[in-house]
Formats: sequence, structure tokens, C-alpha cells
Amino acid sequence: MSAATDAFEALLSGGDLLVLPGVFDALSARIAAKAGARAVYMSGFGVVGASFGVPDIGLIGPEAMSERVRAIAGAVAPVPLVADGDNGHG
Repeated sequence: MSAATDAFEALLSGGDLLVLPGVFDALSARIAAKAGARAVYMSGFGVVGASFGVPDIGLIGPEAMSERVRAIAGAVAPVPLVADGDNGHG
């Protein structure tokens, strides 16, 4: 397992309320992490709305969403990222 996976599992098993700031790009994710977020949540709608100006109804393909996930995960590492994949790719 990765360090992020281990850290997230520890957070989930800690018993405390876990508040995950919603992020939509690498900058918002980095700001949340620098502000002390213990984990962040990538909103599918936040990404497609902010990046492409469209609703979250499957209009953006998996390649574009995967690229956004990689950018956000890289910006916050080692802070864990929960990525919205409700229809498979935002």
C-alpha cells in the first residue's frame, strides 16, 4: 500500500469526524493541504464545471478526468485524495 492509502485508512479508523475540503484543481487542492486538510475530496462537478463549463453528466471523457486526478493527487501528496467517480469519470 502507498503512504497516502495508509494515512487515509488511519484517518478513517480514528473515530473522529473527518471533514474533507472540496477541490477542483491542483491549486485549490494545494491550498487546502497547506491550510492543514488531513485529506481532500475532488468533486466531479467541480472539475468539469470549473475546467470545461459543463454539467457533470458524462460529457467529459475518462482521459481528461484521469489527468485532473493525477494533477490534484500530485499537488497534495502525501495528503490523501478522495476522487468522485460517480459515472466512472466525472
